[in-house]
Amino acid sequence: MKNSSQIYDVLMENYLLLVESDRQFFTRFHLSQVRYFALLHISQNPELSLTELSKKLLCTKGNTTRIIQGMVTDDLLMVTKDLDDHRAMQLNLTEKGKDLFLLVEREFDEFNQFRFAGINANPELLIRLNSILKARLENNPKKD
Repeated sequence: MKNSSQIYDVLMENYLLLVESDRQFFTRFHLSQVRYFALLHISQNPELSLTELSKKLLCTKGNTTRIIQGMVTDDLLMVTKDLDDHRAMQLNLTEKGKDLFLLVEREFDEFNQFRFAGINANPELLIRLNSILKARLENNPKKD
């Protein structure tokens, strides 16, 4: 593809801009981007395991463990042992974690509506094209 470098450059620049604006947004709530997405995934999947959360966050188990420990200390998460597999942990939001997540989720949605308001392209097409790229990257991350 002749324009592959241009596509990569635009996607990377947008990614970096999104990450920086997310950092600024989440700082207002004393959260990081990864902590917000941990809250999101755990709220959508109560009793989520550490392994599954690591996969969803694209983090190592060690890094995810440190994230979880901080969130437990901040009373956002509670960790319980799986009744069937005592080695496995189940993650759930505390009341404080649920309240914070609901507040941030609502404001984050409004923030994203503002960020993407000027895009006059078909949103379904953008989502479909990015989904195709995501699937390709997940299934074939490098050229052999």
